[in-house]
Parts: sequence; C-alpha cells; structure tokens
Amino acid sequence: MKRILNIIVIALIFSFILENQILAALPSLPADEGILLIDEDTNTIIYEQNKEVPFEPASTTKLLTALVLVDTIDNLDQLVTVGNEINEFTYADSRAMIWEGQQLTYRDLLYAMLVPSGNDAAQSIAVNVGKILANTQDKATAEAAFIKAMNQKASELGLTNSNFVNPHGRSNPNHYTTPEDYIKVTQAAFKNDAIKSAASAKEYIIKNQDGSNNVLHSSDYCLYTNSNDMAGYSGISFLFPNLVPGVVQDNPLYSKYINAAKTGSTDSNKRTYAFYSDQPNNNVYGVIFNCDEMLGIFSQSKELVEYLNENYQNNDISELVEKQKPEIENISILSPKELNIKVTETEIYDDKNNLDKMNVTYRFNEDLIKEENGKYTLLDTIHKTEKIGSALVNNSNGSVKTIPIYAENNYVPKTWIDYLIDNPIYPIIGIVLIILIIAIIVYRKRKNKKAENDIYEII
Repeated sequence: MKRILNIIVIALIFSFILENQILAALPSLPADEGILLIDEDTNTIIYEQNKEVPFEPASTTKLLTALVLVDTIDNLDQLVTVGNEINEFTYADSRAMIWEGQQLTYRDLLYAMLVPSGNDAAQSIAVNVGKILANTQDKATAEAAFIKAMNQKASELGLTNSNFVNPHGRSNPNHYTTPEDYIKVTQAAFKNDAIKSAASAKEYIIKNQDGSNNVLHSSDYCLYTNSNDMAGYSGISFLFPNLVPGVVQDNPLYSKYINAAKTGSTDSNKRTYAFYSDQPNNNVYGVIFNCDEMLGIFSQSKELVEYLNENYQNNDISELVEKQKPEIENISILSPKELNIKVTETEIYDDKNNLDKMNVTYRFNEDLIKEENGKYTLLDTIHKTEKIGSALVNNSNGSVKTIPIYAENNYVPKTWIDYLIDNPIYPIIGIVLIILIIAIIVYRKRKNKKAENDIYEII
C-alpha cells in the first residue's frame, strides 16, 4: 500500500512539472492557421506557423489600400466626393454607410475603411485615388490603376508570394498573401501615424452635410474595455448576449497590449487579424490568418500578446556568443592565442524561461576561415574590426537571429617559424645544429691559430 501511495505521489509531482513546462511556452494554436509574430526592433521571429502558405487576407487588405492612399495623397483633409462606385455593396457587406454624392475628406474615408471595416470606403478610396494615378475620370480604369499601385507597393515592401485584385479584401482565388509577406505590410502600415491612429480608434464620427452624425464603431473587439465602451455598437450582442441594462460588464477580450489592428472575414467565414502590440520590453507586429471562430481570433491574439508581456524580454546574448565560439586552428604565435570576436548586437527578444535552449552556429567568411568536418582553420590575415562572418542565434522557437561578428585583433596564419616552434623535434635539431656550427667555428679557429703558431716556429 505504501509503495502504491509513493507511486501516486511521484506521478502527481511529474504531472505538476509537466503542466508547468507546458505553461512556460507560447500558446499552441490550431495547426491550420497561418501565424507570424516579429519583434519590431530586430525583426526577430517570435512565433511562426505556416508562414509561407498562401491565405486569404480578407479585410486586412485594407492596410495595403491605406498605404497606397497615404503614398498618393499628401493632404488627407482634402475633400473628395463619393461616387456610385459604392453602390455594388449590399447589407451583407461590411459597410461604413457612406452614400453617393457625399463630400468627405480622405481622412474620413481612411477611418471609414479601417474603423468599421467599410468596403464602401475602401472602394471609394480606390476609385478616387485611382483617378489621380491614371489621370482619368473612368471608374474602371481608375480602379485598375489603384490595384496596380497596390501590387507595386507590395513589391516595394518585399512581398514575393502575394497578389491583390481588389482594395477591400472580398474573397477571390487570385487575391492572396502569406503571413511572411503580409507582416511587411502590417509593419509599414502601423509605422504610419495616420494609419495607426485610424486602426486604433474605437469610434469615429463623420459630420454629415445635413448636420447629422455618422458614428463608426471599431470591428476590433480587443480595443473595448467594457460594455459601456461598446454602447451603440450593434456588435455588442455577440460579446455580451445577456447584457443587463445599467450593468457594466468587463470585456474578456480586451487587451491593453493590442494598440492597433485590422480585422477581416472571408466568404468561408475564416477570420484574419493584423495587429501592433506595444509591449513594455519590445513592440511586436503580428498576423493571424484562417481562424475558424469569430471571437476566437481576438482571444488568440490577446493570449499571445499577454504571454509575451509576462514572459518575453530582451536577453543579453554576448556571453552565449562568446561561450559557444569555435576553436580556430592555424593561428600564428604572433597573434592572440584565441580568436576574439566582437558583436554589435548583444540582445535577443525571447522567452526568459527558455534561455537554456538557445545555441549559436557560426558562419565565417570562407576566404578567411574554412570549416571542414567541424574544424575551423585560419586561411588568411584578419585585420582588427574586420567583419569575419555571422553568428546565427537559434531561439527557443527554432527561429534564427543573424548577428554580424567582427575581429577584435589582428590575426595571421602560421608561418614556418610557428611550425618550427610547434614541433619539439625541430627546436632540438636547431639547437644541435647551432652547437655543431659553434663547434665547427671553434674548431676552425683553433686549427687556424695552431697553423699560425707552426709557421712562427718554422721561422
């Protein structure tokens, strides 16, 4: 009986340890989702899943539309007239409820597109900006010019596996991107103050010409702190189905670490999300594609950023880089015995619970240091401060941060002098030769002196 109790206690202890090990890791998300989180300062990948797989971006497309808008229009307070381009949208679409003939500023249209995710506003931006780009009044030509500008902007940002055919993100088999690509759009968009401001607004009011107000509410549930924040928003019923009038309920999806975001939904009801998170230690950009649940996309994002806040930090890796540097052979005795290196980047943003999982791999300039079967050999002279290669730091999630490495001293390969000194037989032979030479010299001097003495005696 005692033995059985001991086994049970041990099992409980192991289960507790295992549970804590599981908790000390980033949340595990559904395997079919496309996810990428990166650190703002260093572009270190924090979390990745299906990052190269194409997905529908849905309404996160509007971040790219916003970038083309701010690239083209210098003054966002410039007035523009909404045309009949918005009439193709129905109540089934996400709309900002703007109307044909309405005069708005481009800033109004930007907020109408990003706050409630208005397809009508995105289409109006595309047509009106496209008219400027193509110098035309034809709606179809203008829209085509804007779509071309979207793909050109994507190319400028380094997107290589993406294509865009509309400004709002309506489902289309030729409209796709990858997490690896779209994180670049997300970064560029949220680094723009006008776009970031619109994507962080819980509410925006458009002043109509008739004196009425068009109150726009954000489609991002992570921004609202409680039920009062959502007053007047039709989406409140999804989050608070049993809301009692006069009773304030906290929003379980609210996260103070999500500061700007763009939501999206595909025709197949898959959810997308691109966001910016202002963390106390580092700022983070993230995209999540192909989420099955309407509210799940928000809870996943909240879970991720709050785990980062609690567990991630900037970790000093200079000691790690120094400790794991390889031994270099063929360094001359005229140089320092070890290769002393210098790194300009000494921090990596990673989980403080997993620092022991980090390791460093070195890649040297092959003209200077050759690697063969795990051995490194100095081939040519290295000058102080010269870049000699890179240190690849593998973080706890398997991602890699590449850090340039530089030489702290001058180094030269071994010469014949080193080989003489390194092989003990050579010094012995050298000493014997020196003794022999001295002996020969002494012998010859003595022989010459004796010969001189013999001559004097004959005389």
